[in-house]
Amino acid sequence: MRGSLIGLVVALLAVPVYGQISAYSATISIETPGSAFVAGGGCQGQDANVIDCDALELNGSGNWYLDIVVSCSDTSGMSAFGITLGSDCGDICYLDMEEMMGNILNYCGAYSGYASRPGMPNNGWSQADGIRVMAGCLPMAGPPDDTVGTIYGTAPATDGLAAWLEMTPLTCPVCCCIGACPPDTGAYVGDSGYERCEVGYGNLTVIPLCITPEPASALLLLVGLPLLRRRR
Repeated sequence: MRGSLIGLVVALLAVPVYGQISAYSATISIETPGSAFVAGGGCQGQDANVIDCDALELNGSGNWYLDIVVSCSDTSGMSAFGITLGSDCGDICYLDMEEMMGNILNYCGAYSGYASRPGMPNNGWSQADGIRVMAGCLPMAGPPDDTVGTIYGTAPATDGLAAWLEMTPLTCPVCCCIGACPPDTGAYVGDSGYERCEVGYGNLTVIPLCITPEPASALLLLVGLPLLRRRR
């Protein structure tokens, strides 16, 4: 069983076409603690999670966390996910993923409680089969060694936080968006039946994280202005 799972994750990450196109839809949302979802508030007017650069929540090491939140309309769970991260600006760098006895702690699985980041959930992702991302800067080079992705653990994975990277501090102000690299490709979610959701087939949405020098609250207000004008 373990050998077949490892074979599956290699196939998924190396060749993004596998099995059949899923009848379900999925979302990979790039977030950070404190970010807020804004419809039409991201790059080129698409939906995005937005945060003010000065509002990034720093941990005890002075770094911040980049969260990858995965969901699927398949109520039976997910078999895999993967994403190659990119950015439209420079100086977005990250640290090595943590490892303990062959388990990559930055994936939300059974050993999440051992991560240096407290309170991480077990959402069913395999930490033994995840790709260990080593320190670098965006954009990621891509598979097989520079992609965030893994398969399910002992049972299909559930919606929620799937993985995270610890990011180095930014020099504010900065304005950039972090999402799939290249844009709208290189990301997938596998449903419980090992069928895929991908952007190109219209059943996967990647929601970027946009870091802005403007307060997120001001952005939310700007988005609502057209509605206020229409009401008049």
